[in-house]
Amino acid sequence: MKKRFVAKQVGVLSLTAVLAGMPAVNVLAEDVYQEKVGEVQTEAEKALLRAALNVSFVTEYGENVGNTYVESDLLWPWDSYTFKLGTDYNLLEGWELVGTAEDKTVKCGETASVEILVKPVAAETVTTRATINFKTIYGEEVGKTVAETTATGEGDWTFMLGTDYQLPEGWQLATRVEQTTNLAVPFGTTVEYTVVVEPVAGAVTETKLNIIFETVHGEKVGETVAKTTATGEGDWTFMLGTDYQLPEGYQLATVVEQTTNVAVPFGATAGHTMIVEKNTETPDKPDPENPEKPNPENPEKPNQDNTNNDDGKTQDKDKRQRIKLKHQKQVMIFKRQVHFQS
Repeated sequence: MKKRFVAKQVGVLSLTAVLAGMPAVNVLAEDVYQEKVGEVQTEAEKALLRAALNVSFVTEYGENVGNTYVESDLLWPWDSYTFKLGTDYNLLEGWELVGTAEDKTVKCGETASVEILVKPVAAETVTTRATINFKTIYGEEVGKTVAETTATGEGDWTFMLGTDYQLPEGWQLATRVEQTTNLAVPFGTTVEYTVVVEPVAGAVTETKLNIIFETVHGEKVGETVAKTTATGEGDWTFMLGTDYQLPEGYQLATVVEQTTNVAVPFGATAGHTMIVEKNTETPDKPDPENPEKPNPENPEKPNQDNTNNDDGKTQDKDKRQRIKLKHQKQVMIFKRQVHFQS
């Protein structure tokens, strides 16, 4: 009986088998197939080539700032490849494109060159800032300033008194407070500081009190400012009736306990709110039923014709004149009597 060789069926018609001169069959022994495929792939790769591109990055002044080399995958001899910026190669770090970059098509087995026009990426402006509040030892704010820089680096930037910021005019560093005036701020951040100050001896510095008058319902009915240029240590006390007055037609609210003597540290500005109410003893408008009640804005009696009214001044003048004439007449009679007797 004739022996037959039974091959394993793999069901693959390989193009690489055709290139290697193998018969176009789809039934091979597995071990023979694997060996032949390896040989075919090696021969095929020898027939395939790549396209390549040399990229130069130059500035508008012609300065070369970098190069790169890129290749395509293996191509058939009749193929070509198109190289694209952002897909096959990228810009150098720290540089940006000027205009546009054209796609470059290169044939299989060839190497081309291209120049890409670039410029430095503009550095981001980073601001380092110190917000400085100037306050007295009593906590009253007497000034504020902002010091800033766009310098860059690692660590901190130090803002210095006298160079980067100044004290408010008429103020000096508090002598009884330990504090630093060189303020360190990490680059790119904003930090708030407080510097404690006191008035300069002999300097004319106003002490001010802003007063708002409101009703018990929160309605604002007036405001005033009391101030002094007196100097000293401690506080200046502003007093009602001496340094400031209530709005006309108002009195202190009787249902609220409040102080009218307000202490303000020398050289500081403070605010104070006083609660007031209408003065019921003086009506806002004349009472038509009782015209004897005056209007505080017009103290004359309402509904009264004052055209020919001189308040009795003419009658008083006539009366005084008559008394004077009578007195003179009596003096003349007395003189005559004395003359006749002599």
